[in-house]
Amino acid sequence: MLKLEQSLNKNYKKRKKIERMNIMTNPFENKDGNYYVLINDEGQYSLWPDFIQVPEGWNIAYGPEGLTVCQDYIEDYWNDLLPTSLKKKKLSIS
Repeated sequence: MLKLEQSLNKNYKKRKKIERMNIMTNPFENKDGNYYVLINDEGQYSLWPDFIQVPEGWNIAYGPEGLTVCQDYIEDYWNDLLPTSLKKKKLSIS
């Protein structure tokens, strides 16, 4: 009986390990992760995991902090979704 229990336990652990390896996780949706708030030349914001290199054309505006703190930052600072280049065109037309 003990050997059967050990065998079942060993197989269960193997199966769980394989399941964990097969689960694809999206680093952009990790609620427990740390993020940067990035901004580009157009004044657009983006959340970015702190362990991934910041892409060219983007700069760190805030962080690293937790997901909700970064989301709050974006909500507070990104008041106008219109890209900077379109704002300039809009001003020049007026």
